[in-house]
Amino acid sequence: MVYAIDGRERWLVHNYMKPGEGDFDSVDRDGCIRTILGVEADFKYEVISKEDWYGRRLVADRFRKNCAFIAGDAAHIWVPYAGYGMNAGIADAMNLSWLLSAHLNGWAPASILDAYEAERWPITSQVSRFAIVACRGRDSPPWRGAR
Repeated sequence: MVYAIDGRERWLVHNYMKPGEGDFDSVDRDGCIRTILGVEADFKYEVISKEDWYGRRLVADRFRKNCAFIAGDAAHIWVPYAGYGMNAGIADAMNLSWLLSAHLNGWAPASILDAYEAERWPITSQVSRFAIVACRGRDSPPWRGAR
């Protein structure tokens, strides 16, 4: 995947480890970049920085324990695909904020806080599975740790 940073000179190129590739040192990074961009050997580019990561899907078993809540990347992570992780984190915060406000302002009993996990966990679980499948374009994710 290629994302425009400024639309002229800076681009973010995403690539992932394929099954059987071993480790990041075994990957032909120049070949991958040229394939993703569709350019030949005469095309000049500079790598400003790189960050290696394994695509994975992790969703916490629970989003609340007593009076402690988790949201966003603390509650769920998956491959960076189409902003779903950021959007899910924002949705977590919005959901939790109105529930906390309702309780703290006396509009609802403490039991309303149980709705946070009941509402957000199924959604993030479903979206995280979608992101993994959509990013890979298959029905089964090949990445380490994917469940």
